[in-house]
Amino acid sequence: MKLLIVSYSYFPSTAPRALRWTAVAEYWADRGHSVDVVSARRPGSQSFEVRNGVRIHRIADALGLTKARVSASPPSGPEPNARPRYRSRPRVFADLARRIYDHTWKRIYWPDYACLWILPAYHLARKLVTLNAYDALVSVSFPFTSHVVGLLLRRDFAQRPWVCDIGDPFSYADQTPSNNSALYSGLNSRIEKRILRSATAAAVSNDETAKKYVELFGLDPAHFTTIPPLASAEILGRNGENRIEERGPSQAIRLVFLGILYKRIRDPEFLLKILSRLADLPDMPPFEVHFFGEAGGCEELFRAYRDALGTRLCVHDRVDRARAVDILLGADVLVNIGNKTPYQLPSKVIEYAATGKPILNIAAIRADSTQKALQGYPSSLTVVAADHVSDALLRQVKEFVQTPCAADKELLRAYLEPFRVSSIAEQYLALARLENRRDPRL
Repeated sequence: MKLLIVSYSYFPSTAPRALRWTAVAEYWADRGHSVDVVSARRPGSQSFEVRNGVRIHRIADALGLTKARVSASPPSGPEPNARPRYRSRPRVFADLARRIYDHTWKRIYWPDYACLWILPAYHLARKLVTLNAYDALVSVSFPFTSHVVGLLLRRDFAQRPWVCDIGDPFSYADQTPSNNSALYSGLNSRIEKRILRSATAAAVSNDETAKKYVELFGLDPAHFTTIPPLASAEILGRNGENRIEERGPSQAIRLVFLGILYKRIRDPEFLLKILSRLADLPDMPPFEVHFFGEAGGCEELFRAYRDALGTRLCVHDRVDRARAVDILLGADVLVNIGNKTPYQLPSKVIEYAATGKPILNIAAIRADSTQKALQGYPSSLTVVAADHVSDALLRQVKEFVQTPCAADKELLRAYLEPFRVSSIAEQYLALARLENRRDPRL
């Protein structure tokens, strides 16, 4: 097949969708398919290159503003045994720039921060369409901008398949809106509905996401296919590296959270409550908890637990991809903090699982998407957040954390099979091959 992928994020970006689609596109190319990708250009990257058989066409936005956003490489954080770091003085200029951005451009752009990329990406993709008789188009979000490009291309594709791959919901993600919902709520719904009805098929990573779309837009449930997160090959190839077996009895148990926190939908308060109670237990072995990534407005929570946890609490900046993999493999227990919404599944959950390490999942709600995703994973514990930490829950967490045990290799292999690139890429390809899908309208 000849396939065109429109994805704002692609290699060398390390955003979750970029990692996913870089792997899928290269898998397709390796099996003889012809694959072109239109993505955002980063400084230092070429406007065109062929990488592992995939032709990558990169273009900056109209003013070069989003170019700077996608190109920013996360700073490397300290070593994983670093002690807690709290900024003693604010980053005056960075904070001022952020406030100006939040109160000006962020209040008026649509559909999201990448909006200035729409027209350049569309014109580039349209040129490719005129030169190549593609069999199918795939548009990828997040950001939603890529689907808007796909909608503009739809008339050029006529009746050929168009697959929308949805990383995060757009119009109904009211806890983490992509734009000023007070201005654009109605427009968001109308455009997302139009895109989903125009597309041949839609892929989501969570059943609850599809159910919500069916409820809101009156679409046929058969229009949606749930394709789970990807277990990256770089972690799968190293999941035999196990610090659990190497750690001596006198070394502290290392708990690691790696990702982005959000004050409104994913905060660490209940986890910190549990750990502060564990720190008070006289028979609890030494432990330390490391947070790598963006605090997302949760800095005050960390400060509130500084006295209770002391040097056990280590807060780091973001790290690059290679460092992140080393950190995951160097942990004893990986910690996930679930979303307060049932329709968003953190992609890092399967990255965690690919390591074979024990996973402590803090669920914010009973309909937790992570708990469902971890069903069948041989080494996990899910606890649901509450107003206080009960003694029974504390004992349960203590037992799980103080004796971390790697997952059984055979059970792990069976669990991870649906999350390998071969399985995921073939599911997308099946959607792209279906030229006569049912009408998504009921």
